[in-house]
Amino acid sequence: GIQGLNPINLLILGTVLSYVISHTGARHLAIPWTPSLVLAYWLPFMVAAVIGSTKVQLIPGSFETMRLVSFSSAFGYFRDLFIKPSFAILAAFLMALVVQEAKQPSRYLHVISTGCTLLAGSVLGAFILSGASIGVLSGSGARGFLSVLGMHANEMWLALNMGYAILVFALIGQRGWSRTIVLFALVAIGTAILITFSRAAIGAFLFVNLVFLVRRRHVGTIVVFAVMALLVGLFFYEPIMDRLSTGVETGNRAQMSAGRLDRIWLPLLDDFSMSWIFPHGPSAIMWSKPMLTGTILFVGHTHNA
Repeated sequence: GIQGLNPINLLILGTVLSYVISHTGARHLAIPWTPSLVLAYWLPFMVAAVIGSTKVQLIPGSFETMRLVSFSSAFGYFRDLFIKPSFAILAAFLMALVVQEAKQPSRYLHVISTGCTLLAGSVLGAFILSGASIGVLSGSGARGFLSVLGMHANEMWLALNMGYAILVFALIGQRGWSRTIVLFALVAIGTAILITFSRAAIGAFLFVNLVFLVRRRHVGTIVVFAVMALLVGLFFYEPIMDRLSTGVETGNRAQMSAGRLDRIWLPLLDDFSMSWIFPHGPSAIMWSKPMLTGTILFVGHTHNA
C-alpha cells in the first residue's frame, strides 16, 4: 500500500546503495551521480515541476475522471511529473556507470539486445494477432492494434528507435556470435519500427541509419545495408510511401498532421509565445487557455509538437 514501493524502484535504490558502499573510500563518500547531472538536468526539471504544481487546481476534472492523470493535488503532480521520471533518469545513469566500469561491457549489450528484441517481438505479435495486412495497418486510423500492449505507437517507436541507435553503433565492435546476436536484434527492431507506421518513427529510423553510414564510411557496411533496405522495400515500400504521403496529394493539412495543426498547435500559439518568459511547467497544456475554453483537442501533451 506504499506509493512507489515496487520491485523496480527497490532495485534502483538498492543499486545506488551498492554503488555507494563499494566505491566509498576512507576520505570521501562516493555517489553515482555527478554535479553536472544535478545542476544541468535535475535542477531545471525540478524547478519546472514546482512551477507546474501551483497550477494543478486549474486542470479540468475530466482528466482525472478519464484516468489520464492519477493526481488531484500539488504533491501528486510533483510526484508523477518529477519524482517518477527521476527514477528513470537515475536508472539510465546507473546503467551507463555499470557499462563504463564493466570488464566485459559486451555482456550488457546482449541484455539490451534481448530487451529490445522482446519489445519488438511484442509489436510483431500484436501485428499477427490483429489479422490485418500491412496495407491496412498503414492507414492513419488503423494503428490502434498496438493498444493491446498498453502503449501508443508513438511511445513504442521512441523506445525501439533508442535501442536501435545504441545497438547499430555498437555493432562495429562486435565479433563472431556476439555480432550475430546484435544483428538479429537490429533486424527485429527495425521491422517493428516500420510496422508501427508512425511517420516520425520512419523518419527517425532513416535518420539514425544515415548518420551511422556517414560516420562509418565503410563500403562493405554500405553494401550490406543497401541489400537489407532492398529486401525490406519489397514488403514495406508501398505501405510506407502511402503512410508518408498521407494528405499530401489532396493538400489536406489536417490529414498531414493528423489534426494536430488546427486542433492543437495553432490554438496553443498564444500560450506558447509567452512560455519562454513565464514557464508553465511540464504538461502545462492541461491548464492552457485553449484547453480551459474547449478550443483544443482533449490531450495531455502537445503530441509531437
